[in-house]
Amino acid sequence: MKIGREEKEGVDVSTESGPNEATTADATTDIQHSDDGDEHEDEEDSASASEEEKDAVVHSDTRGKKKRPASDGGDDDDGEVDGVTVPSFQTDHKTWALFEESLQEYMRTTKQVLVVSETVSTKRRNQDLRKQTRYQGLPDSQIPLVPEEMNPFQRRYICTHGWAERERSKGKRKVYKLRRTDCPFQFLAQMVRTKGQWGISLKREVYRHNHPISSDIYMSYPGIRQ
Repeated sequence: MKIGREEKEGVDVSTESGPNEATTADATTDIQHSDDGDEHEDEEDSASASEEEKDAVVHSDTRGKKKRPASDGGDDDDGEVDGVTVPSFQTDHKTWALFEESLQEYMRTTKQVLVVSETVSTKRRNQDLRKQTRYQGLPDSQIPLVPEEMNPFQRRYICTHGWAERERSKGKRKVYKLRRTDCPFQFLAQMVRTKGQWGISLKREVYRHNHPISSDIYMSYPGIRQ
């Protein structure tokens, strides 16, 4: 009888463990479902975060870029800044001193800063002429040499924005960033002889800028007096 009770109790204990296992299994299933739900939520959060990162990149790329109003000069090649066409520089000077005087006035009037990017001396020009096949063996009197007092023979003028990017003045005036824009403005000032008279003539003229031009910007350039 005692043994029977123990066996019965053992059976009762064994049978009672069934519901516990079921409960444990249900709990495990619930946990798995919960984990699956968390995974879906994580995926959604990750996708949302990814979209936010993309938005952040787009905003970062466009931050600081302002659209400029259209200019009468035409459209710019890169689509960011409209082109600006300026009046042409008229010259009929016999000397470089008179030419420079007129050029300074032209820059003040049109609010441009032009610089010399290349210079060809009269000596070099005459040497090149003597080396040409058609002039070899001929005396200098038969070669169209440039008079030494007409030095230099040629100068190439470009916009200051044609130079490589570099830091500018750190004065008190408002500083405009003068980044390199590959500005197309240029002209060649060259000594030529017309009807027996030497004078300065312009060639390869391009009177167009691919950046804004204004009085404020002009006054911000180093060396420009207010």
